[in-house]
Amino acid sequence: MLVGELMQALEMMKTHVQRVTPETPIRVALDMMDLYQTPVLPVVNAETQPIGILTEGDVARFLLHAHDPDELSSLNVEKIATYPVFTVVQSAMLAEVCPILLAKGFKRTPVVSEEGVLIGTLSRVDLLQWTLEQKADSK
Repeated sequence: MLVGELMQALEMMKTHVQRVTPETPIRVALDMMDLYQTPVLPVVNAETQPIGILTEGDVARFLLHAHDPDELSSLNVEKIATYPVFTVVQSAMLAEVCPILLAKGFKRTPVVSEEGVLIGTLSRVDLLQWTLEQKADSK
């Protein structure tokens, strides 16, 4: 077994995570996505536990099906975010997490502490980078 196979989500996750609440106006969430150049915002409750996720895809799907695009201006995140959200516990081994996330087609997922509090995100790019490092180390 390679040492890298023992890496946990905690070791590869990004800790600078922007988040929103269900009450956050969509307009504010979109401004955050633009400002922080992130296509995904975890939706958290008062205890900072992820309860949903807002993606660019959620907003695009809403706009495609909206009768009035101006409707978006008056909505909060809770109306179009995806619930529930798939999370990864910080102690999860990347060798176990990687195939699940890639198979599900997730681009990014929240990482939580053992208590369920949001502490980071793990992206598909993080996992692909880890996978390539594993392949290079095995040669």
